[in-house]
Amino acid sequence: MVLTPAERAKRYREKLKENPDKYEIQRQKQLKRLKKRQKKVTELSEEEKHKQRKIWREQKRKQKENKKTKPKVTSKEVSKKLRSEGHSLKIKHLNVCKNYKKALNYIKILKLRLDNLRKRFSRVQQMHEKDIKLLKNEYDKVKVRNECMEISLRNTYNNCNKYSEKRLLKRVVINEGRADTNSKVLGLKGPVRVTVKEKLKNKKTKEEIEKFFIREDVSRCTSGKRECKTKEKKKCQIRYTIDTLFNLYRVYKNDGGKYSFTTFFRYKPFYVISPSANSRDTCMCIKHSNMNFLFLALKSKGVIFQKNVDELITAVACDIKSNECMFNKCDKCKIATIEYDQEKLDSEITWFKWMRVNCEYEKSGKKYITKKTTKKQIDGTVRQLIVEFENTLLLFKTHVFIWKHQLHQYRTCISTIKDDEIVILCDFSENFNCKFAEEVQAIHFGASKNAITLHSGVIYFKDKAQSFVTISDNNCHEPHAIWAHLIPVIKFAKEFTHFRIIHFFSDGPSSQYRQKKKFLFA
Repeated sequence: MVLTPAERAKRYREKLKENPDKYEIQRQKQLKRLKKRQKKVTELSEEEKHKQRKIWREQKRKQKENKKTKPKVTSKEVSKKLRSEGHSLKIKHLNVCKNYKKALNYIKILKLRLDNLRKRFSRVQQMHEKDIKLLKNEYDKVKVRNECMEISLRNTYNNCNKYSEKRLLKRVVINEGRADTNSKVLGLKGPVRVTVKEKLKNKKTKEEIEKFFIREDVSRCTSGKRECKTKEKKKCQIRYTIDTLFNLYRVYKNDGGKYSFTTFFRYKPFYVISPSANSRDTCMCIKHSNMNFLFLALKSKGVIFQKNVDELITAVACDIKSNECMFNKCDKCKIATIEYDQEKLDSEITWFKWMRVNCEYEKSGKKYITKKTTKKQIDGTVRQLIVEFENTLLLFKTHVFIWKHQLHQYRTCISTIKDDEIVILCDFSENFNCKFAEEVQAIHFGASKNAITLHSGVIYFKDKAQSFVTISDNNCHEPHAIWAHLIPVIKFAKEFTHFRIIHFFSDGPSSQYRQKKKFLFA
């Protein structure tokens, strides 16, 4: 049972009293501590003396006033009081006598119950003793039988001349009984080992296919702490395939793979899985994604030697925190180049790119042109890819610097909020379709389903943060709609604190937040 602090202190004091010497030392320490708190009048300063004497005068004055106001009690009043107290004492005495008699009767009843329970316990104990004797006899018989079997098996195992005979006995023992007693039956020192030899050919095949699936251009690694899979006590971080298995098998065959699709699928690592709708990466930066495609294409051909895109930036910039270096204004950074494998410049290569493409569609007999963002595969030579890579890298450097600078400013703003300031981080979520509890078949077609817009975000105060979301059946994202969402949020923030300045953080689409009409509506 867990003791309270008071109980632990009490137990410590009791143990201390058992040892007189220690108790005396502790008592002396306590006296010294008390004496330090008490000071004589001679030891006090003039101000402290004045304060203390004032307190004494006030106490004396109150004492005299209490003596004056205290009523005088006569002998008659005292006698009346004593009589009333004596009467109440008699009543209390009678009540105590009644309760005492009741308690005596209750004790008699409890004694009878206790005697009955003792008799019942003795009868049950006698019955169990008989059963225990019978079970002990049976246990002794089984024990003798097992010992005889164990001795005979051990002697047979020791007398075996061939290893195949010993292996047969081991299999018999493994199939019967517990694993920790198998070795004791045959008289072995260690446990009985069961070795399953994997074919060397299959092992090499498995390693080759695993290496292919772990490649960065085949699968991407997750970053979540809980995004792990365990199989046969082996815990690995989940990786999601970038393309379908059939397309990945084509890449595998083009790279010189010689095994069939069945073998390719069989030896796929258990932690490499296809992404579901929830696990897809749907908010990637288009500049980062295109740069990554170019880097992976050059890396797969062995044209460049850096491990990742960050190493590329450090190779062409003196200081990644410097504005001049990242905007290519530095004299050293203008000259900096990346080393390429010159032997593979004329070889053919393919890479992917996210592009805005004009698409033509027909509606009501008329042709319209719209723009769509698609992922395209581009074929060319390594030389052409290097030219595009170097042009993209110059713009990518500035993009990375701006991104890191914005992130730094955002963190600084949140960490240094004043009492009269708040920070609002907001953005529109994707539109969500509404559903009925019961729907007819026709509602699945056309524009029958209503859509709602969610405008979510966080308000940062000086000492706390509050998340929010506003819902509207109007799917407009223009300035007047933005302020319709923000005005209730600002009113809600005024309930917590009085502020003069609001810092807004959001993305910068020119049709929504970043335009002059917002100031007009404000």
